[in-house]
Amino acid sequence: MSVQASLSAIKAAQAVNFFLQQSATDPRSVDGDMYLKLIKLLWAADRFSLRNFGSEVTEDHYSAMPYGPVASETYNLMKACEPGAEVDTLWTSESDAAWWKEHFETRGYALEVISDPGSDYLSRADILMLETAYEQFRGTGRFAAAHNISHIYPEWTRAFVPNVAVRSFEIDPVNFFDDPDSESDPYFQVDPETLESARYFFNERQDLSMSIGIAL
Repeated sequence: MSVQASLSAIKAAQAVNFFLQQSATDPRSVDGDMYLKLIKLLWAADRFSLRNFGSEVTEDHYSAMPYGPVASETYNLMKACEPGAEVDTLWTSESDAAWWKEHFETRGYALEVISDPGSDYLSRADILMLETAYEQFRGTGRFAAAHNISHIYPEWTRAFVPNVAVRSFEIDPVNFFDDPDSESDPYFQVDPETLESARYFFNERQDLSMSIGIAL
């Protein structure tokens, strides 16, 4: 009997599976099954989605870590899929981890699909953002995506503190709407009207969520 998982865990799994399916038959794909590359692709898809529609594909919470912005729950679900790994319940639930283990296995630094999680929780807009992220970064290696690309964006630069014992810092998602502080953005440009509409929708949703005390 299948374990019940949260909406965010299922959406993240289906997004990851989308990338794995694309890279499996793409000769231009670099590091397509490496979980660091998958984490960078998820970040890119969420950045595109926030700046176009005002919401993330994954609905995850982001942390600034040495390898850039990281979808925290998804990252820990990937780690939980290693054989014999324990679940870090600070970041994810036992039920979400069990559901992920039914569909994925992490070996070394690669993630493998063992049972198709489907795609029924992904909207057309979600899939468009996943396609956009994949097309943009399919040929970028995982470390280049982490260091040369994700490190220039304000959600990371404004949160990460180098040379301290702590390795994970909470990201304020409002920073996804801003361009790099010190250089031009070659990847995530959106026309100003679309960007401001997306920012407005995001802020309205955040305000409503706070007023009713329920995450939206």
